[in-house]
Amino acid sequence: MFKRSALIFLCLTLLFSVASCGNKESGEKAAGKVKISVTFNALSEFVQAVGRDKVEVSTIVPDGTEPHDFEPKAQDLVALSEAQVFVYNGLGMETWTEDAVAAAENPLLIVIDASKNVEPIVNSDEEELT
Repeated sequence: MFKRSALIFLCLTLLFSVASCGNKESGEKAAGKVKISVTFNALSEFVQAVGRDKVEVSTIVPDGTEPHDFEPKAQDLVALSEAQVFVYNGLGMETWTEDAVAAAENPLLIVIDASKNVEPIVNSDEEELT
């Protein structure tokens, strides 16, 4: 859990650093927030806690909806096309993310798999049954 949190924190820190050093053609853009799209509410809360007032977070999967079976709608793809960062859980939870990112046609989108380099906890009850 710590490794995943640290990875996300480092990625967001890098993103904020890059965004603050970017081209400041307009004062409006320089004062703007980093637009981050996440798959579900728990990731939204985490990103908001890390980014605080520097981020604008939108959640794709509505509360109470199963992320495994979710199918993104047109407005979800619009949000992805306008986002600067996309954070998803990974580990096969959101099987639709690859297609959604491709459909959003946002070549500047930074995609973060929050489970990258994480060893999932194996359910010991399932091991005993096999």
